[in-house]
Parts: sequence; C-alpha cells; structure tokens
Amino acid sequence: MGATSVNSDTPPEVTGYSGNTESPYYKFKTGDVGSTSITLAGSTTATLRATVSGSNLDTVLQSAGTVSSVTTGQTIILFPSGSDMTVPNSIQESFNSVANGAVPCMDVDGNGFGIESGELHSLTLDTAHLGYSEWFIFGRKSRNSSASGFKIRLVAANGSLPT
Repeated sequence: MGATSVNSDTPPEVTGYSGNTESPYYKFKTGDVGSTSITLAGSTTATLRATVSGSNLDTVLQSAGTVSSVTTGQTIILFPSGSDMTVPNSIQESFNSVANGAVPCMDVDGNGFGIESGELHSLTLDTAHLGYSEWFIFGRKSRNSSASGFKIRLVAANGSLPT
C-alpha cells in the first residue's frame, strides 16, 4: 500500500512512504480520498464502491449491504479520525474482547461471513478532506480471486461473527 514506516501511535500513523507515487497511501495523502477512481502502479485502478455515513463504523458498514465487485480486488476502508463516529483503534483476527478492537468479517457472494486479516493505520493528509486531516485506513491483507459482491464488517472484538 506504500508505507515504509509507521510510528507507535494507536493505530500506527504512516510516517514514511515508498518512492512509488502511485501507491494507495501516497495517493490518499496527496488528495485522492473520496475520488471515484484512482490510477495506481502497474496500470491498476482503485474504484470507489460505496460511500456511507453514520455514528458507528460497523453499523455504517452493515447499512452498505452488498457492495458490487466485478473484478479481483483488495478492500480498503477509509474513515475520518476525530469525528463523532465510534471507530476501532486496532484490528484483531479473533473475537477476544480487546477494548476498541475490531474483527474484520467478510461475506463474499453470499457464502456467509468469515474472519479476515487486515491492517489499520492512520494517515495525515496534505489537505483536509470533508474537514478532516487525519484518516484511518483499514486494508484487507488478501484479495478476492473474483466476486460479484461482498459485505464487509468491522465487528467489535467483544462481538461475534455476523449472520
């Protein structure tokens, strides 16, 4: 995603970037948060699939329903820091009651939810977007081989797998 270093904040803030100015983190940092389409390295494109809002991140993701996905891809979720939205500050890969932790859960093509792996970082933008200079970025570590749609949730670590 283009980070070369992070600090010890919770979640870690990206503090160094690869030389690749077509990486997702670099593109977000320099002004592409909210863009409908972003050209990335290797002639790939990041496409905005959904925009949702509310006061609790997991509830907001649930309200998005099934997100259309017509190609192989990685899922990246951006959400503002400092808003009134309840957000996680760490990603867990099991339900374990870690305070302010979230477990990424995904249902691909209606086959049921499963736990996914992912990373959570913060990023300070060069210019604020929607009034927020710092954004949290969740990036799923794996990619779908092909899917027509998916549901994604970031469930509180003291919760359980969605149905």
